[in-house]
Amino acid sequence: MISDTLPYFIQMIKQNIVLHALVISGGWHNINLNKYDHYVMGQTLVINKFVLSEDDIFEVNFSVQDDISGKENDKVTCLSLISKNPKYFDSASFYFGDDENRGRNRNPLVKARREYKKDLGVFKIFDDAVSPAFVTITRNPAYGYLIYIRFYTNFDAAYKIKKQVDDALASSADSLRLQ
Repeated sequence: MISDTLPYFIQMIKQNIVLHALVISGGWHNINLNKYDHYVMGQTLVINKFVLSEDDIFEVNFSVQDDISGKENDKVTCLSLISKNPKYFDSASFYFGDDENRGRNRNPLVKARREYKKDLGVFKIFDDAVSPAFVTITRNPAYGYLIYIRFYTNFDAAYKIKKQVDDALASSADSLRLQ
């Protein structure tokens, strides 16, 4: 289900002018980044110490890539926010409206995986002509916590795949509970 009611963290993303400009334009060449500590690594823009709020500072990675699960010209715009602070993962219900008992999260395999990766949902972040975003958070001992936000040009196809997987996992969780 696509969420129109945006949780705290997603609201902060929506209100940020730079992140909005990156996603809407699909690039950084026409965006003034002079006041940011940034560099380009391959096809990825990296912004260090990006202040989303006084208490929320990240390394931001932005790129546009080919959608390997889509058609030939399909793209995925990737926005990654990296932090060493565990609060986003540990308090995902507050920051992202995460619900451990929602659909697929009841599946034992998903429950085990949620120790290091949480599928937080699909959010309509921007009102512009950009697709809703798939949002996940991952815990990794090497780099910390990665909030991964993906916008697909062929959203309908990507959403259909996600819904099929979610429905299958939720169904298997329900059948396991009945046994």
